[in-house]
Amino acid sequence: MPNDRFDIYVRWAYRLAIAVSLFTGIGNMPMWGRFFVADIPGFGWSGNFFINMYVHYLSGALLLTISSYYIFLYSQRSDKRIKISAPGVVRGALLGLVLISGLLSAIKNLAFVDLPLTGLMALVFLHLGSAMAFIFFALVFWLRKKPWMITS
Repeated sequence: MPNDRFDIYVRWAYRLAIAVSLFTGIGNMPMWGRFFVADIPGFGWSGNFFINMYVHYLSGALLLTISSYYIFLYSQRSDKRIKISAPGVVRGALLGLVLISGLLSAIKNLAFVDLPLTGLMALVFLHLGSAMAFIFFALVFWLRKKPWMITS
């Protein structure tokens, strides 16, 4: 992976998108109005379901863009000594599952898409469960200092 200034900005955008997705994802349940987070100055938008949902969609789109960028960058690399680590595979698979289930959840909101209640519940629980698993494993690997990539 290139280690230039642009890559540093992309990494910070990834961290910000993860944090915003986590915050707005919890807020979609709706937790922030119930626990008075929306009453904190500057956080009033978090109590509005539709604004919260659109911010969640935007952060998800940013995550999808960053993931696509890194997949493209990894596929075009010339240094074959850099490999994705086992923790990187776990995080990547879980992030992919979160992004795919989130994209399907956004598509189900279109007017011409009709999903039965059991399918809707399965999709919601898949998205929630995979997001929780991603956050859990990301924290564990971060605390244990397990990188996404290794040099072999």
